[in-house]
Amino acid sequence: MTGSTGDPWERLLLIVLAIGVPLMLLAVAVPLLIWHIAIPFVKFLAVVLYCLAA
Repeated sequence: MTGSTGDPWERLLLIVLAIGVPLMLLAVAVPLLIWHIAIPFVKFLAVVLYCLAA
C-alpha cells in the first residue's frame, strides 16, 4: 500500500462519478435532442396526414 490510498470506497466513488456524470448529461441532452427533432417531424407528419385525409 505504498503511494496509493488503497481505499475501496474512494475508488468506488471515482467509478460512480466517472459513469454517473456522463449518464446525467445524456439524460439531459437526449430529451432535448428528441424534442428538437420530434416536434418538426410531428408537424410534418400532421401535414402529410392532413393532405392524405383531405
